[in-house]
Amino acid sequence: MKLDDLISILVFLLFCGVTYIGIQNHQEKVNDQIQMNQEQRDIEDSEAQERKQEIEDAYFEALKYKDNVAHDSDPETKTYPMKLEAIDAFDAENDSIEYLWTQLKGENVAFSSTSEKITYFLAHAGDYEFQLTVKDIYGDTTNTTKVMEIKEEPNTAPVATFSISNEAEPIYYENGPTWQNVTDSVKAFQTRNKLTIDGLWGPASNKQFLKLAKDKKDRRDKVKADKKAKANKDKAKKDKADKDKADKAKAMKIYNDKLAKIESDLQNVSGFFWAAGKRTTLEAEKAAHIKTKPK
Repeated sequence: MKLDDLISILVFLLFCGVTYIGIQNHQEKVNDQIQMNQEQRDIEDSEAQERKQEIEDAYFEALKYKDNVAHDSDPETKTYPMKLEAIDAFDAENDSIEYLWTQLKGENVAFSSTSEKITYFLAHAGDYEFQLTVKDIYGDTTNTTKVMEIKEEPNTAPVATFSISNEAEPIYYENGPTWQNVTDSVKAFQTRNKLTIDGLWGPASNKQFLKLAKDKKDRRDKVKADKKAKANKDKAKKDKADKDKADKAKAMKIYNDKLAKIESDLQNVSGFFWAAGKRTTLEAEKAAHIKTKPK
């Protein structure tokens, strides 16, 4: 092989190698760019999804009914009376409408009625979701759902400041000058009342100081006893209130369960001409039962 031919082959191989490396580098750049573009799209999609979620959260938060419970100066208040009322209810053909209240989320509550236009219940602070179903005599229904948030009873901590002065603790002489309040010192008291160390009410007497100490202890013991008696009285009052509340809730549950049973029986015989007598009996039973609703 001639030298020129060998050189030509080497030059060709070198050209092919450089071209291949160039193509590989270009392909790597293209792949990197594709990956960067995909990552950028993923970031944009993620940000768009986050923005969409924020908008949805803000929308549903705006729809949420929020109730700030009034401050009633009773820290024992844990449940709050609430009312649900069906409004703007109508039927295009003027057919009669039936109502059904359902709780979807939150701590269970006891409706005063599940089939009346208005229902009442007691609820603790928290988030709740309720559904109203309206139905016409043909059985067609429409559902409306609402979310409710009950916040804890608001309360602001008390504030105070205090003064500083050069003054002795007041001393009360129950058997001397009637309830004299010594605002500075024993010496000032003696001077003001022209007493001496050996005077009739001279406070330097050890026996008298012991009596003063005993009187003070007796007063403190009485205050403690009064506080304990009041605490026992308040506890008894609270226990009675809790029992009354529990008894009322139990009675209301029994009332609601029976009412629901009567309404279910009415629904089962609705539309059957042969069950007219049964329907009349159930309606009379329902009317009588409503009159027994716990107060």
